[in-house]
Amino acid sequence: MTPTTSFKPTILLSPMKSDFNHFIDSFSNTLADRGYRVRPYATKSLGAANVVVFHWPNEFFLKKNSVSRLLKSYKRILFMRYFRRFNNLKVIWISHNIFPHDATEVDRRLLSFFFGTLDGIVCLSNASRNQLLASYPLCRNTPILVTVHGHYRDIQLAPAKISRWQKGRLRLGCFGQIRRYKNLLALVECASEIPDIADLEIVGKTIDSMLAEELEYAVSRTSNVTFASRETYLDNTELENFIDSCDAVALPYRNITNSGAVLHALSRNRPVLAPKLGSLPELQNDVGKEWLYLYEGELSSGILTDFISNLNAREYSAAGPDLSRYGWDRIGSDCDQFFKSLFESKGNNL
Repeated sequence: MTPTTSFKPTILLSPMKSDFNHFIDSFSNTLADRGYRVRPYATKSLGAANVVVFHWPNEFFLKKNSVSRLLKSYKRILFMRYFRRFNNLKVIWISHNIFPHDATEVDRRLLSFFFGTLDGIVCLSNASRNQLLASYPLCRNTPILVTVHGHYRDIQLAPAKISRWQKGRLRLGCFGQIRRYKNLLALVECASEIPDIADLEIVGKTIDSMLAEELEYAVSRTSNVTFASRETYLDNTELENFIDSCDAVALPYRNITNSGAVLHALSRNRPVLAPKLGSLPELQNDVGKEWLYLYEGELSSGILTDFISNLNAREYSAAGPDLSRYGWDRIGSDCDQFFKSLFESKGNNL
């Protein structure tokens, strides 16, 4: 049932917009396109909301370094529990990742309190759902929607083109936040061992300043690797221009559940190298091994060499990979029906 013009359910999104992750804006827009009133999350707005959606509720996962911060997190959950009971508010978690990136400790008691507040969980792949249930058995009785992580073709500023490289030496790119879980030091080391067949450029906003210093030192000892540490995120134009300047993209995560960066590169018609983790095998099944090259174990110069050999041996379609299964219409429809089912299970309708 599509929301009527007389009543448009209100959804509070945390966050509603993002400077660095375009999934957030696309998700907000697809709900708005289906008639929902989307608003940024605020505790004072809970009484007027029908649904709250959290994307990365790290505050409910991570250990706190002060009692005041811990109490603030519990207080926030208590407010939501109050409005769930008296206003029929529904609380949803979009499970982008099972654990926060680079997390050292998870507060299990606080996390259990948060999970006890959830009315539904949205997973962006079957692998995500499986990891979720294996890691958090207490979620087994929580309704779960399995949908997909959307592509980025709908927000492109310029048409994506196929790379027109000459056979032989290729330019590899790596982009995104500069963080440990992305395994960037290993990528620099492996690329430095194959200077005759590949150049590598890494660019992104520095989140871990110590890692950035280590990368700068490692890159200074190479002849074919460059690193651009930034204080700001790449905007849409900068990101498109960077991806387009590369023949392929290397994203050698140490751990990953779902990857927007992989889909962003594929949306720009660039082949991707990544580990065989999380949802990436599912994505590979849909787009083909020629577009998403997955490796097992530790990254090595041999893996990079094999990736480049595969690129040089193929002719790529100018149409790019088939991302039709990752369209935002599907995600919007899936979420719309899921939200409605949560209300209908209690005898109420959106």
